[in-house]
Amino acid sequence: MIEGLKFKLTGAELVELCRNTADYHLKKVELYATQLEVLGRSDEEIPEGYTSHDPKRDAMRKVREHERQHKQYKFLADHVVSGDEYLLSLQDLHQFF
Repeated sequence: MIEGLKFKLTGAELVELCRNTADYHLKKVELYATQLEVLGRSDEEIPEGYTSHDPKRDAMRKVREHERQHKQYKFLADHVVSGDEYLLSLQDLHQFF
């Protein structure tokens, strides 16, 4: 008996989820790197909407966080056994959305 929600995915479907999530995190890296570039210019003001006391540090932390997640999901996509099927819980799927 299976408890809770379980979803069967093919290896190809799981690879696609992993790659899409890796791409999302790469876009976030680019976004925060651009913010860092703007914040690094002495003649630029801190963009509106920042509530942090140290927006540069926050942006650097976000770059590192999303770089790590990009590498993680890229690694996973590269190591899924494509011929297998995977049974994922709803909690597992939350990592991709």
